[in-house]
Amino acid sequence: MKYRHLLFVLSLITFFGIIFVFPCIAMPPLNPETFPDAPDYALPEAWLAKPTAPMAPVDVFFVYPTVLFNETDWVMDPARPDMRAAAQATIDTQAVVFKGQANIYAPMYRQMNIAGLGLSDEDAAPLQAVVHDDVWRALTHYLKYENKGRPFFLAAHSQGSMILTDLMLEHWGSTGAEKQLIAAFLLGWSLTPADLAAYPAVRMCDRSDQTGCVISYNTILKVI
Repeated sequence: MKYRHLLFVLSLITFFGIIFVFPCIAMPPLNPETFPDAPDYALPEAWLAKPTAPMAPVDVFFVYPTVLFNETDWVMDPARPDMRAAAQATIDTQAVVFKGQANIYAPMYRQMNIAGLGLSDEDAAPLQAVVHDDVWRALTHYLKYENKGRPFFLAAHSQGSMILTDLMLEHWGSTGAEKQLIAAFLLGWSLTPADLAAYPAVRMCDRSDQTGCVISYNTILKVI
């Protein structure tokens, strides 16, 4: 347990350290034609975690945070062993909190490099399209073929929370699975009052016994 805690702390230190320097990362030109192939979520290798025989009465669908920090790749290649190992480390240090409590489903996805957060909305559009498409396909596959009617959590951190937040705002209320949602833990990203007003199907939790709602917090350094 101490080892897992140390890994988690080190991952946070690395993540936040890179956040402060990502605008300075020298990246190659962004060319969507060089993006790796999309995962096929019908195949086992497209998942970091997917039980063959679910034992728990509830599930968690977990989307990992940013682990792509190099200066060469705008988009993660899910087939690369080093990228898979980096993503797996977040399962072992973050999603592990659900181990023994829920069946963990965690897809590999072609996430964007941390440098993508420094782009304008227009320039980042090809990256955003890739990450959102992958996670949406993974989620719809999970709901259609894996869930079997069980209650479930959505859980994510950082880039994973950004993606799930956007997908909930776009699709929640039309998936047919809304009543099965226990809660969505979308940590390290923001849901604004304007978001909630515009998308009433998405609501924040305000009671400990409430279900079908979002639990979120995001701490941002005040610029002086």
